[in-house]
Amino acid sequence: MSSAPPHGLVPVGTFRAALGEGPVWDDRRRCLWFVDIDRQCVHAFDPVTNGFATWEVGEAVGAVALCENGDLVLAVRTGFRRMQVDTNGHASYQPMAQVEADRPRNRMNDGAVDSRGRFWAGTLSEDRQPVGALYRLDPDGAVSCHIEGVTVSNGIDWSPDDQLMYYIDTATRRVDVLDFAVETGTVSGRRPFVTFAPELGKPDGLVVDAEGGIWVALWAGAAVHRYRPGGQLDHVITVPTQCPTKVAFGGPDYRDLYITSVGPVFHTRTAVSGRPPRRFGG
Repeated sequence: MSSAPPHGLVPVGTFRAALGEGPVWDDRRRCLWFVDIDRQCVHAFDPVTNGFATWEVGEAVGAVALCENGDLVLAVRTGFRRMQVDTNGHASYQPMAQVEADRPRNRMNDGAVDSRGRFWAGTLSEDRQPVGALYRLDPDGAVSCHIEGVTVSNGIDWSPDDQLMYYIDTATRRVDVLDFAVETGTVSGRRPFVTFAPELGKPDGLVVDAEGGIWVALWAGAAVHRYRPGGQLDHVITVPTQCPTKVAFGGPDYRDLYITSVGPVFHTRTAVSGRPPRRFGG
């Protein structure tokens, strides 16, 4: 197991999030998109200028994903919403689908796009009850539910061969793995992949790299762990804030690692590379 040196991880700019989450690299705009859930904002970080742009959404936004046509799709408190940013930087929004209208104490949280261009995002219970779920938004606007009884739906990503889906319900203190049928977009055979002792913190966001390594941010654990596909821990990044939330790979070679948190966005370089972003509708 290896560990990144302390000087290898630095905050970018002077930006501080109340609850930074959901980073995703945009290979076309060459920027990092992420959200601030508590401040109800979407942000874009430009590594060339070291500057941030901000858009106020008007409700809690748990995740942002890229669209094939250049738009963004958001997982907001009440469901899914499309976001369009024009050449002047002005944003407009269109509702796409509502979820859990009968559960006002739930809101949408983390999400990711699969290789067929479907956006998966789940809900969490603000009362920390198992009444949330994981949903799939298809490019035609149809929404389907795939996992129920969720307390805090969080990290989700897929193995490079698309045979497995990794998924976190933070309340379980586990990363689970499921068999994934890529053509139908369905899951089965859910089982534990990694379980975290209380002193390590709670698993939050999750990303899979090009080699199939699984990167997990540990809320209240001040660390990011990388696991091999067999479940062995082989890399730890110590983060100088108590609550890192998720990582994203970016840059021209996908070896720029960004970490969102309750606080700064951090950056370091990695020996392994991430994967190009998947786009909704692509």
